Amino acid sequence: MNKKLIALALLPVLFVPISLVQSPDDPAPVEPVAVAPAPKPVAPPPPPAEPVIVTPIAVIVEPEPVYDLSGVPRLCLQYKRRIIRESRNVWGLDGFPATFAAQIQQESACKPDAVSRVGAQGLAQFMPSTAEWFGNEIMKEEPAPLDPDWAIRAMVQYNRFLWVRVNAADTCNRAAKMLSAYNGGLGWIKRDEKLATSKGLDKDLWFGNVETVNSGRSAANFKENRGYPRRIMLKIEPSYVRAGYGEGACAYESV
Repeated sequence: MNKKLIALALLPVLFVPISLVQSPDDPAPVEPVAVAPAPKPVAPPPPPAEPVIVTPIAVIVEPEPVYDLSGVPRLCLQYKRRIIRESRNVWGLDGFPATFAAQIQQESACKPDAVSRVGAQGLAQFMPSTAEWFGNEIMKEEPAPLDPDWAIRAMVQYNRFLWVRVNAADTCNRAAKMLSAYNGGLGWIKRDEKLATSKGLDKDLWFGNVETVNSGRSAANFKENRGYPRRIMLKIEPSYVRAGYGEGACAYESV
């Protein structure tokens, strides 16, 4: 065998994959580049809010009423709030604080320590026996006729007690019967009404009817009793209405 051929046969055969052989003309390998994710879409900002237009509200302030205090004794003015309060507590909106105030003026000239010649006591001139009975039995509290608060409270309640036990054609006549009973006793009203009916008079009208008959009082007591409602409601009461105490039983005009 040819020696050269043997030598070539003995040489190691170097096998180089063609794929590993890079031609000088091939481009350089490109390194992979990380691609950032696409940004999320951003919502557009909301449109500006509509401006709020505040319309000013006109507030009408009524002026404080001007009351005429000239007809009310200065000593009596100090009890105004208490009279109005007790009237509302006992009578609600149906009370007559101007009448009650006039009644106190008539009874005691608004003197809390007043004592009459027959023994009536305090602003409302309760007789001790009446104060004892009404305070303990009706009001359920210790009687204190010389205490202004108790006297006003008891008078307003006693008036209510009498009011529901008399009847009349209207408020003014009914209040007159109430006051007559306060002054002289409820029993006399019933007797006077009976006598008025027997004489053909209207028992539901005090003025000009029941007030004209006397079922047995003495002349002095009869005169005092008949003058009591008239003086309170027709003479004194209007001054308290004008002074801002509220309505009276007969003086309905408002300030």
